[in-house]
Amino acid sequence: MFQRILECSDRSQQRCSSDQHPALHLGLPALEDLHTQWSALNQDSKVNPVFKDALQAGLDKIAEYYDKTGNNDAYVFSMILDPSRRYAHFKKHWSKDLQDDVDELAQRIERYNKICGPGQRAPTTSTSKPKRKMGSAVLADLSSDEDGPTPPPPPTSSFDTVPAWKKEFHRYLDLDEDFPESVDTVEC
Repeated sequence: MFQRILECSDRSQQRCSSDQHPALHLGLPALEDLHTQWSALNQDSKVNPVFKDALQAGLDKIAEYYDKTGNNDAYVFSMILDPSRRYAHFKKHWSKDLQDDVDELAQRIERYNKICGPGQRAPTTSTSKPKRKMGSAVLADLSSDEDGPTPPPPPTSSFDTVPAWKKEFHRYLDLDEDFPESVDTVEC
């Protein structure tokens, strides 16, 4: 049993670390997967109670780290920028409210880049909207991801008054192009 617990954590750690490729976009999915695997082991009646206490302590630590990622938009935005994934992970595993937060973040960053250009520092404001914590609720919901594929979003009206940058951004997100696993994110 101890070996199974360690194998789960080793697979998750290996999944989100690389010497040759960017891997930040794999951090949240790796934490979520580890939480799902350890939660399943913790619910297994065959597991020794000594291991259950250790698993629960590990699950609490995963939730703590996961909550800390809510203070850094880089994790979420790096997942959006990965052309092989974009919004797929969020649509499959996150609630509609959290998906809306992801969309708002992406639009805020895209809008800023269109207005200010790349390489400019963002002005600091004290009136910014407080961030919603992704929190452990997402982790708790992950164990029931047997729902099947997510249906496509409804088509938008041709009379939208959506800015051009936003239309282009959503075209990128909705692009249905598969990239081979061997293609590095930076090469795309």
